[in-house]
Amino acid sequence: MEGSTQHCGPGLDGPRPVRPQELPQVVDLVNQIFCVALGKPPTMGQQFPQLFSPANAANLFLYADQGRPVAHAGLWMGTLHLPGVRLPVAALGSVCTLPPYRGQGLAGRLVAMAWERCREAGRPLLFISGDRSLYLRQGAHRAGRYRDLRLRPPAGTPKPSALPGLGIRLARLPEELPIVARLHQQEPVRWHRPWEAWPELIEAAGYATIYHLRQELWLVTVGENPVACWVTGRGEAFPGELLVLEAFGNRQALAASLQPLLAATGTEQARLPLLEGDPLGPALEAAGFPVGAGPVEPLPGTVAVTDWPLLWRELAPYLEERLPREWVGAQARVEAANGRSRYLLETETGEVWTVEGEAALIRALFGQGDQPVPEVPPHHPLAAALPLPLPWPKGLNYI
Repeated sequence: MEGSTQHCGPGLDGPRPVRPQELPQVVDLVNQIFCVALGKPPTMGQQFPQLFSPANAANLFLYADQGRPVAHAGLWMGTLHLPGVRLPVAALGSVCTLPPYRGQGLAGRLVAMAWERCREAGRPLLFISGDRSLYLRQGAHRAGRYRDLRLRPPAGTPKPSALPGLGIRLARLPEELPIVARLHQQEPVRWHRPWEAWPELIEAAGYATIYHLRQELWLVTVGENPVACWVTGRGEAFPGELLVLEAFGNRQALAASLQPLLAATGTEQARLPLLEGDPLGPALEAAGFPVGAGPVEPLPGTVAVTDWPLLWRELAPYLEERLPREWVGAQARVEAANGRSRYLLETETGEVWTVEGEAALIRALFGQGDQPVPEVPPHHPLAAALPLPLPWPKGLNYI
């Protein structure tokens, strides 16, 4: 990729990967755009240590003017767990250009280079924290289904807990980090977190730091046994509100501990993202919290399929338990049609499923809020596996 360097004006070179020795200057650039220009302290390097690490420099891309970075786009290479599958994925973030250099298409070319890097690295799925036209033009679209809940303690006398001995307390870190990690590992849909990443991500508090929130980890216990964990944020940006950044572990215990959690944090309501199909929903209803009133929305940010044939192959272990064999082994391919891309699956027996355009493909694969998904009729075999579940994008792994 070094050989793809172009020049856009005197002294301007790129797009190209960042060299490790340039990393401090790149962090200075993103701090200028995302922190200093907004009146915030320059903390991007601390907020996103996995992104801005020397080991990840080859996945960061820039334009430079006489050696000074002036535009940037960064990738983090990660793994997503689905039932039976470890799916290699990437996340795109910190895309920016200094004001004097805007309007030249620099960010667009950097994002295109990031897309190509995903394909080279075998990352068929890309998560993006924004929904700018810059990403939509490359084929990224809103995806997933969740409810943005605001939950207050139920009126009247609290229901007695069905879990005798239920308690909630702040996690004692770092000594109880193994407990937190084990609870997270029980989640069927989650970001993969190597052991060494846990303390780094907790300290970084990437999403919470954006809003000057105090990030905390709360353990839910039954007797002496930790059974669930809340990752929360609170601060002046959301007065009286407790933001749930992540929640994992026993759903009944999470629901029963929400009211004590609000009391312990001195907040009036919890802002909780409830992913579609999460059993936490029925558990909250049983505990007296209404969850069905809010609309179903797409997840924040956007998602892109960077390599459709590879994505279908990587999903095979998940699909094998849900689809007939001929559809699991169907050939996935992309064809050009009427100036746009057509995405197909074709079985050995000649059955074909097809959609036109990236928006339709992403809607079929992951759903999209309360929008209908005509691309996968209820009677079609694919309906047994689609839409695929996605994790909440604004937790500890936020990029």
